[in-house]
Amino acid sequence: MYFISAAVFLLASLALIVQVSLPYNKTYYKTNAQIAKELKITPILDKLLEYKLNRIQHVNRMPRNRLPRIMKRYSPTGRRNHGRPLKRLLVSETEIGQQVA
Repeated sequence: MYFISAAVFLLASLALIVQVSLPYNKTYYKTNAQIAKELKITPILDKLLEYKLNRIQHVNRMPRNRLPRIMKRYSPTGRRNHGRPLKRLLVSETEIGQQVA
């Protein structure tokens, strides 16, 4: 019985000594990047970039007449209006609703 209480006392005193002798400051904090590196987790942005590059390479291997390859180089002509859509769409929807009723 005395041996167990002595061991507990020694462990408790050791814990107090360690806490006192090792000050805790900002240098002990770990960043998310450090934790991810320790756990060997790849960042999600790197994964997304990898998927994007794989997709581009896949489309580049397609024949030139395939639609995805054509759409990759598509550049629309003309201009779009700035701002929100005009009221014409709302007016046409209400007119259609009145015609149906």
